[in-house]
Amino acid sequence: MTSAATTDLSRAAADLRELLGDRLLRPADADYPAATRVWNGAVPTLPAASGGG
Repeated sequence: MTSAATTDLSRAAADLRELLGDRLLRPADADYPAATRVWNGAVPTLPAASGGG
């Protein structure tokens, strides 16, 4: 069973990917660990996505 929140998050991520293209990194993306390295130094958890470039 998929919750509405999960569906909303998936749709929001897809919308952001359309707007940002390859600048939006998600955990499954190869460049994600390098892009979030400094962020992870401050907080011991991973973000759902990383935008920037």
